[in-house]
Amino acid sequence: MVDQALKLYPTDPELINMKKSLTTALATPQAQPTTQTPVQTQISVITPNPAATAASQSAQFYLDGVTAYNKKQYVNAAKSFLKSYELKKDLGTLDNVAMSYYAGGDFKTAKKYFEQLLAAGQSNSGKTEFYLGACIMMLGDRETACQYYNISADKGFEMDKQIIVNTCPK
Repeated sequence: MVDQALKLYPTDPELINMKKSLTTALATPQAQPTTQTPVQTQISVITPNPAATAASQSAQFYLDGVTAYNKKQYVNAAKSFLKSYELKKDLGTLDNVAMSYYAGGDFKTAKKYFEQLLAAGQSNSGKTEFYLGACIMMLGDRETACQYYNISADKGFEMDKQIIVNTCPK
């Protein structure tokens, strides 16, 4: 499981240290028990680092989210991504939560997560504003949606410009 987590988070120091600890523990030969030494004293106990365990669990939830999303099980994907995010506060994962709800048609919930991304300063490309605008449009507020579409376009987000022309009168 640590190897899977490292594929997702290759520079995470907690995961790197956990892998080193496990590798060292597995490579260290244990003394053979004798009749004079109880077996219990020969067992090497590895106490997992709680942060590394959380990162590993986060990675598993993330993988579960990807699997569910690819199967078009968007609510399950969002829930898995959210569990991953709660364990490891990665804004890319929060973006996946928002996109999963959006893809599943839950625009109200998707809007909430896109707003969190904006509050965190996540959007440099205009993608967040575009999808937030789309959620707001689907919820019936054309004027506010157009504001976000225009911000998205100003940031250079690649989108169909006809959306603004058809939706947002000058």
